[in-house]
Amino acid sequence: MTKIRLEAALGQAVSVPTIGDVAALAGVSSATVSRVLNSPSQVGKERRARVEAAIQQLNFVPLAAAQTLKSGRSMTVGAIFPRLDSILFGSILNQLQTRFDQAGYTLITMTTVYNAATEPLRVRQLIARGVDALILLGGMHSPETDALINEYQVPRMNLWSWLDDCPSAQIGFCLRRAASMAADHVCALGHKRVGVISAHPETNDMALKCRLGINDSLVKWQVEVDEDLFVASNYSVEDGSFAFSSLISQPDPPTAILCTSDIFAAGAMREARRMGLNVPRDISITGFDDSDFAKITNPGLTSIRTEQAIIGTRCAESILGHLTESKKLVSLELGAELIVRESTAPPNR
Repeated sequence: MTKIRLEAALGQAVSVPTIGDVAALAGVSSATVSRVLNSPSQVGKERRARVEAAIQQLNFVPLAAAQTLKSGRSMTVGAIFPRLDSILFGSILNQLQTRFDQAGYTLITMTTVYNAATEPLRVRQLIARGVDALILLGGMHSPETDALINEYQVPRMNLWSWLDDCPSAQIGFCLRRAASMAADHVCALGHKRVGVISAHPETNDMALKCRLGINDSLVKWQVEVDEDLFVASNYSVEDGSFAFSSLISQPDPPTAILCTSDIFAAGAMREARRMGLNVPRDISITGFDDSDFAKITNPGLTSIRTEQAIIGTRCAESILGHLTESKKLVSLELGAELIVRESTAPPNR
């Protein structure tokens, strides 16, 4: 048994490697080790590789509290997502993680599960841990959330939903305009009974924006806005199936159903097949996000494509520029387009 393991077994103080130990093993100065930990791009590849190897060999873990006291930064960024089991949010999270890793920052991720009352709690927890910046999903947040962030002057970036009058930096697209594209499409095909499957608009501002966009389009096309044809659902294929069934079971069912997520559309198309309905002859279905599912399903799913592939990377780069070079946080409005496939057609008269 080594000395460290023996001392640990006896309950005695265990010595841990220091930044000086890493420097000695790597043959560099302590300042170089510090730069590798905090600003790796400022160190040449060969010396950086030696330091990283020494860190691995010694199992060295820098103490975050000590780094914060010395640099004034915790080298951490907090992100609050509605949930992590979404393929869309997961993609953004991967982009954020990759870019912050490259810069030597740690990303701390928390969820709200679409509970608005949870968001201020998560913000408070992250601020208490000294995060250098915050990333929030959606454009609208509670007054308590805004007050906390403003009081502690934490840089913030809103992602996904673009608001024309947003007071904070944001990267995203206008959900209202994007959702109206799908509604315009089915109305132009001649559909007069249009159903909607979305998340709960009372707890999800992104779902609310989609619903407003669909309403805008229906009014423009002089199609009745029937509240019975708007179904709020939990976010899953199974719930999408249930929502589809409830719409089709109505006395005067819709001839087209707009889904504010491809996940809902997957459930709707599965339930249509189970009920013996042909898509699009008997019912037209649209999705939102243009995920891989939309491209491979039979029939292909008409869906809204957004520039979400760059959201995470652009967000991380803007935050890093602000933290390391005092650059202003950059807002970026992304576009959206309707991708028409075989799941939509004129109503079967």
